[in-house]
Order: sequence, then C-alpha cells, then structure tokens
Amino acid sequence: MAEPKTRPILFSGPMVRAILHGRKTQTRRVLKPQPPADMALVGIYAPKLTAVFGYVAPDADCKIPLRYIPGDLLWVRESVWQSARYPGTLPSGEPEPTSWLWGRRIHYAIDGNPPNVPNRHYPEAFRNGAFAAPDPDAVWLKRPSIHMPRWASRLTLRVTDVRVQRVQDITKAHAIAEGCAGCLGPNPCFPDEWDPSPDEEFRDLWERLNAPRGFGWEANPWVAAITFEPFAGNVGAPADWIPIAPTGKKEIHRDADT
Repeated sequence: MAEPKTRPILFSGPMVRAILHGRKTQTRRVLKPQPPADMALVGIYAPKLTAVFGYVAPDADCKIPLRYIPGDLLWVRESVWQSARYPGTLPSGEPEPTSWLWGRRIHYAIDGNPPNVPNRHYPEAFRNGAFAAPDPDAVWLKRPSIHMPRWASRLTLRVTDVRVQRVQDITKAHAIAEGCAGCLGPNPCFPDEWDPSPDEEFRDLWERLNAPRGFGWEANPWVAAITFEPFAGNVGAPADWIPIAPTGKKEIHRDADT
C-alpha cells in the first residue's frame, strides 16, 4: 500500500463541534470524477487504493484513485479569527490598512466572537461588530476554513478505513458515526413534532450541502466513506495528542460539511 500522507480536510462549524464532542468518526466525500452511470464497483486495489468500476468485460474499466488511505493524518481546517497588524503608518501617523501582517493569535469561530481588546491603535477598542486584538496586533480578521494555517489546527484525524459506496447505502449506525444523532421519539421542546432519525438527519444534511453541486441524495453519487480516529492536538505535535472520547451530546445541524 502507498505511504500514508498528511493532508488538510475542511469541516464546517457544526461538524467540528461534533468531532470535539466525540460524536463524529466518519465523513463521506463525493468521489471525483464519478464513474459512468452504468458501471458497477469491481473493487478497491492496492498499492494506491484505486477504486475500479467496470462492465462485464474485464478490459472496459474506470479507475479512480482515492484521495485518502488508512494511516493518513488529516489536519482539520475550520473557520477562525486571526489577529493581524498593519505593516506601517501613513504620514499622519495613522495606521496603513492597505495590507496586513498576520499574527499568531487564533480564535476559533465556533467559540463565538473574539475578545475586543483595547490596543495602541484603538485604545477604546472597536464598535459596530469589529474587534480589536491585543498588542502588538491591531485587529481580528475572520478567515474561512480554506485559509486556516496548519499551525493553527487543533484537531488531527487518523484514517482507519476507507470504503467506496453509494451515499444511499449508509446505515443508521453509520449516520450516527457521521455525527447525526437523531431522535426516535417526540421533540421534548415541541411535543407535537418528531425529531428526525439519524439516517433522515444525514439525508437532509447531505441534500443541503451537495444538491446545489449536482450530488444530492436522489442523485445517489458514489462516495468515499472515511472512518477516522480523532485527536485533540496539532498534526505536527503527536506527543501532545489527546484521544477524543465520546460525550453523547446531541446538536441540531444547520449547514455543515459532512
């Protein structure tokens, strides 16, 4: 088998929270490219974990290398606030805001707004939704997950299993492993309503995220079903990793990468 690699993986806030709470140990990612619609999965072959799809004829096949393999270390990218400072000042002595020098302070977006701290540039801090960062930085700037630096990652996932299947092949147990706890009973807050089951919750989550890209639930795309072991800690400091144990918490997902 190919050598394991270290690579980033993006998750939205609700899914990061599910990992932190020990409720998420699987993720499904659309297989790209998708094989022809009339082909079936023949198998997954080493050394590079290639999914092979084919017809009855053995020489008519479609080979799709999988992005992730067991042993890979995935460092989670999530939305963050990062401190920044000005590179210089205007002739008047005011800060020059045309570009930024990124600082080393990070505040994770799912933890709420960053602290609004007075500094030498803004002794009274900020108003109207902006946030001043501690000296020597000036401000907090929100960055999408795709731009989160590796050193700021607080979650590492060790891939333990990769399978190729249709998204509709997911079981109730695997929907729970995706972080969709569901509830097989009435909603305690609204007795006349019923919470969705885990598989229904996953289906709705998948549809919201992937239908706009043409990979909705009814399309039933081929996916890579990735199982992982989560650790709290940066991928570059394995000695500091702490295994994440389940907590049993349940949350409602609004918009989330699976």
